[in-house]
Amino acid sequence: MTDPLPPDFLALAELRGRITLPHPATGAPVLHVWQKTTPALANNASEQHPRLQLRIEPGGRKGNTLKQQRMRAAMTTANADWHALSAAEKQAWNKDSKRYGGRMNGYTLFIRNALRGHP
Repeated sequence: MTDPLPPDFLALAELRGRITLPHPATGAPVLHVWQKTTPALANNASEQHPRLQLRIEPGGRKGNTLKQQRMRAAMTTANADWHALSAAEKQAWNKDSKRYGGRMNGYTLFIRNALRGHP
């Protein structure tokens, strides 16, 4: 990847977070982010800095939608309900989860049922 920044800019820049740069072809502002590079992350370092890469911020829907807020609230309630169960009740959920062939444990089954509105 060719860096959109000249080498001297990297020396002066704050190498964290996001930066807005003009698109090379259109000149429109484009949000970029600094990303750490390592062999484990399988990404490419910039030409000027061996451990960072500057990449375009991925698009997509972001935010705190009403649906996300409802799901977070439901997860919080379900988690609190699980922790309020006695050890015997948790053991019963773990035993019931065995019918799914080991694909989930009692906690996962409990949370799934709670989010689906099942008792």
